Amino acid sequence: MQRTLLLAAAGTLATGCPPPAPKPPPQQPAAGCPPAKDVYTASYVKSEPGQGRTGWVMPLFDQKADVTGKPLYQTIDAAVAQAAGVPTPPAHVWLLQPDVPPCEAKIGKMYAAAINVPNNANVSYGIELEGCGPPPNNDEGASSDGGEAIAVDSPMNPGQCRVQVPTIISERLGEMTGPTTWKAPTAETPIPAGLTPAIPKHECQSPGCETLWTVLQVTVDNIPAAWAAAVNWLQVGNPATPCDWKVDTFNGFFIPDADGHAMKVSDGQDHPLILAAVLADAGGPKVLFADGAGEYTAYDLGHGAATVGHHVVWLVDDAEAYVINDKIGPQCEAPGSGAGSGSALP
Repeated sequence: MQRTLLLAAAGTLATGCPPPAPKPPPQQPAAGCPPAKDVYTASYVKSEPGQGRTGWVMPLFDQKADVTGKPLYQTIDAAVAQAAGVPTPPAHVWLLQPDVPPCEAKIGKMYAAAINVPNNANVSYGIELEGCGPPPNNDEGASSDGGEAIAVDSPMNPGQCRVQVPTIISERLGEMTGPTTWKAPTAETPIPAGLTPAIPKHECQSPGCETLWTVLQVTVDNIPAAWAAAVNWLQVGNPATPCDWKVDTFNGFFIPDADGHAMKVSDGQDHPLILAAVLADAGGPKVLFADGAGEYTAYDLGHGAATVGHHVVWLVDDAEAYVINDKIGPQCEAPGSGAGSGSALP
């Protein structure tokens, strides 16, 4: 009897044990950065109900067209997009943002957005992206653009590819002490030695002339990978009207050449672009990304050169949208609006 009870108890314990937990699927190793030809941009847009889309979109193509009577935003099928000349969307899209794990987006519907620019109407085409939340610190109550991300075409999780953005490392700026009064700089951080040869020589001696600058740098593994700079030579005139003073300006973005000296990047730009980020992985800087109004270029980095890998014009805007405000001197404001100060790059 005792043996029977023991066997019965053993059988009860055996049948009461939970089954072994299933083994998790094998994790794919994270990949590094893709080449520049597989680097795109994506925007998180927010629209009023019935007036467009709220979510991520990836622009791909632009075409001049009469937009009279066309909706501001509409989804279209693949055949319509192909007939318009829209390139085939990438098969695998991952969104990359600084300090955020990559998010794999699901390819959604194609779209067409009417851009009613006077004398230059056009249609912007792209794809909707699903499955990824809004950018960090996104203001859900706002409208229009809610943020941007770099989108890459990669069959594997590009978890080893990190987005490095520019930070200010050097500046010499004055200060607005009133709505229309300006004070010359009293402190400065010097322009990096590697960048100095790339700045044009200009005869400018204080106090009759003030040289102002803002320099941003992208650093990868404690080594400069790219710079952006705005330099002004401000002719000091009537103290009562500082915003009327003559100013010469220079701006651009640069990479270190094989000797570590700055080389300005100007290829692949229908209009001047602004340094946005560098993609880097265990092999160092791989791709430089620059963008502007309705246009972006991704450059392959290597051997002291920046080679155009992907240049896209996805929207044509008014001429004023392409003007880069590179003035970092007096920022005069209307009376009562408060004092301003010298600004960094836009």
